[in-house]
Amino acid sequence: MTKDPFRAALDGFEQWTAATKRKLNADPETAAGEVETLLDLMRDYLDVEGPAGLGPGDLRELLLQIYPRKITVFDADDTEDTIPAVRDFLAYLAERGEMPESTTRALERELDEADKAAPGDLDLLTQTDDPDEVVALVRAGAQRQGLQRAA
Repeated sequence: MTKDPFRAALDGFEQWTAATKRKLNADPETAAGEVETLLDLMRDYLDVEGPAGLGPGDLRELLLQIYPRKITVFDADDTEDTIPAVRDFLAYLAERGEMPESTTRALERELDEADKAAPGDLDLLTQTDDPDEVVALVRAGAQRQGLQRAA
Protein backbone atom coordinates (compact mmCIF):
# COMPACT_ATOMS: atom_id res chain seq x y z
CA MET A 1 0.00 0.00 0.00
CA THR A 2 1.43 3.38 -0.99
CA LYS A 3 1.81 6.03 1.63
CA ASP A 4 -0.45 9.06 1.47
CA PRO A 5 1.60 11.76 -0.34
CA PHE A 6 0.36 14.45 2.06
CA ARG A 7 1.44 12.45 5.13
CA ALA A 8 4.73 11.54 3.46
CA ALA A 9 5.37 15.24 2.74
CA LEU A 10 4.68 16.16 6.36
CA ASP A 11 6.97 13.41 7.64
CA GLY A 12 9.71 14.48 5.24
CA PHE A 13 9.25 18.14 6.16
CA GLU A 14 9.57 17.39 9.88
CA GLN A 15 12.79 15.42 9.27
CA TRP A 16 14.12 18.17 6.99
CA THR A 17 13.47 20.96 9.52
CA ALA A 18 15.35 18.99 12.16
CA ALA A 19 18.36 18.38 9.91
CA THR A 20 18.66 21.37 7.58
CA LYS A 21 21.41 23.95 7.95
CA ARG A 22 19.14 26.50 6.27
CA LYS A 23 17.84 29.36 8.43
CA LEU A 24 14.14 28.63 8.80
CA ASN A 25 11.41 31.26 8.75
CA ALA A 26 9.38 29.55 11.48
CA ASP A 27 9.98 27.44 14.55
CA PRO A 28 10.17 23.83 13.26
CA GLU A 29 7.52 22.48 15.63
CA THR A 30 5.13 25.34 14.92
CA ALA A 31 5.80 25.08 11.19
CA ALA A 32 4.98 21.37 11.23
CA GLY A 33 1.60 22.07 12.83
CA GLU A 34 0.80 24.82 10.33
CA VAL A 35 1.89 22.66 7.39
CA GLU A 36 -0.17 19.73 8.67
CA THR A 37 -3.28 21.92 8.72
CA LEU A 38 -2.57 23.25 5.23
CA LEU A 39 -1.87 19.76 3.88
CA ASP A 40 -5.23 18.58 5.24
CA LEU A 41 -6.92 21.50 3.48
CA MET A 42 -5.01 20.76 0.26
CA ARG A 43 -6.10 17.12 0.36
CA ASP A 44 -9.73 18.01 0.99
CA TYR A 45 -10.24 21.13 -1.13
CA LEU A 46 -7.62 21.42 -3.87
CA ASP A 47 -7.51 19.23 -6.94
CA VAL A 48 -3.95 17.98 -6.35
CA GLU A 49 -2.67 14.48 -5.71
CA GLY A 50 0.00 15.75 -3.34
CA PRO A 51 1.92 18.89 -2.42
CA ALA A 52 4.27 18.44 -5.37
CA GLY A 53 1.21 18.91 -7.60
CA LEU A 54 0.61 22.49 -6.47
CA GLY A 55 0.36 24.88 -9.37
CA PRO A 56 -0.57 28.44 -10.31
CA GLY A 57 -3.33 29.86 -8.13
CA ASP A 58 -3.30 27.03 -5.59
CA LEU A 59 -1.65 28.92 -2.73
CA ARG A 60 -3.85 31.95 -3.38
CA GLU A 61 -6.93 29.76 -3.18
CA LEU A 62 -5.66 27.87 -0.16
CA LEU A 63 -4.60 30.88 1.90
CA LEU A 64 -7.13 33.50 0.86
CA GLN A 65 -10.25 31.45 0.22
CA ILE A 66 -10.15 28.00 1.82
CA TYR A 67 -8.18 28.73 5.00
CA PRO A 68 -10.39 31.65 6.12
CA ARG A 69 -13.54 29.57 5.52
CA LYS A 70 -12.36 26.43 7.26
CA ILE A 71 -10.05 27.55 10.07
CA THR A 72 -11.35 29.53 13.04
CA VAL A 73 -8.98 32.34 13.93
CA PHE A 74 -9.50 33.86 17.37
CA ASP A 75 -6.52 36.16 17.38
CA ALA A 76 -4.17 37.60 14.76
CA ASP A 77 -1.33 35.79 16.56
CA ASP A 78 -2.98 32.51 15.52
CA THR A 79 -1.95 33.13 11.91
CA GLU A 80 1.46 34.76 12.32
CA ASP A 81 3.32 31.50 11.64
CA THR A 82 1.28 30.39 8.62
CA ILE A 83 3.12 32.27 5.86
CA PRO A 84 6.61 31.58 7.31
CA ALA A 85 5.72 27.87 7.62
CA VAL A 86 4.62 27.75 3.98
CA ARG A 87 7.87 29.48 2.96
CA ASP A 88 9.81 26.74 4.74
CA PHE A 89 7.64 24.03 3.20
CA LEU A 90 8.26 25.41 -0.31
CA ALA A 91 12.00 25.47 0.45
CA TYR A 92 11.75 21.83 1.52
CA LEU A 93 9.91 20.83 -1.67
CA ALA A 94 12.44 22.72 -3.82
CA GLU A 95 15.47 21.30 -2.05
CA ARG A 96 14.09 17.78 -2.43
CA GLY A 97 13.45 18.38 -6.13
CA GLU A 98 9.77 17.55 -5.72
CA MET A 99 8.66 20.36 -8.02
CA PRO A 100 10.31 22.30 -10.81
CA GLU A 101 12.20 25.41 -9.77
CA SER A 102 9.96 27.59 -11.94
CA THR A 103 6.87 26.29 -10.10
CA THR A 104 8.51 26.91 -6.74
CA ARG A 105 9.34 30.51 -7.74
CA ALA A 106 5.77 31.09 -8.97
CA LEU A 107 4.34 29.72 -5.73
CA GLU A 108 6.72 31.90 -3.71
CA ARG A 109 5.39 34.94 -5.62
CA GLU A 110 1.82 33.86 -4.78
CA LEU A 111 2.87 33.51 -1.17
CA ASP A 112 4.29 37.06 -1.24
CA GLU A 113 0.97 38.30 -2.66
CA ALA A 114 -1.02 36.42 -0.02
CA ASP A 115 1.27 37.79 2.69
CA LYS A 116 0.54 41.34 1.51
CA ALA A 117 -3.19 40.67 1.41
CA ALA A 118 -3.45 38.76 4.65
CA PRO A 119 -2.19 40.79 7.62
CA GLY A 120 -4.83 43.53 7.81
CA ASP A 121 -7.56 41.25 6.59
CA LEU A 122 -6.70 38.62 9.17
CA ASP A 123 -6.86 41.27 11.89
CA LEU A 124 -10.35 42.21 10.71
CA LEU A 125 -11.37 38.57 10.46
CA THR A 126 -10.65 38.10 14.16
CA GLN A 127 -13.17 40.83 14.99
CA THR A 128 -16.26 39.31 13.36
CA ASP A 129 -18.39 36.22 13.78
CA ASP A 130 -20.54 36.91 10.72
CA PRO A 131 -19.64 34.40 7.95
CA ASP A 132 -20.84 36.77 5.23
CA GLU A 133 -18.59 39.51 6.56
CA VAL A 134 -15.65 37.10 6.66
CA VAL A 135 -16.21 36.18 3.00
CA ALA A 136 -16.53 39.86 2.07
CA LEU A 137 -13.30 40.75 3.90
CA VAL A 138 -11.37 37.94 2.22
CA ARG A 139 -12.69 38.88 -1.21
CA ALA A 140 -11.95 42.56 -0.64
CA GLY A 141 -8.38 41.79 0.43
CA ALA A 142 -7.83 39.53 -2.56
CA GLN A 143 -9.31 42.09 -4.93
CA ARG A 144 -7.13 44.89 -3.50
CA GLN A 145 -4.12 42.77 -4.27
CA GLY A 146 -5.32 41.78 -7.74
CA LEU A 147 -5.77 38.17 -6.64
CA GLN A 148 -9.47 37.77 -7.39
CA ARG A 149 -10.04 35.06 -9.98
CA ALA A 150 -12.44 35.80 -12.77
CA ALA A 151 -15.94 34.57 -11.99
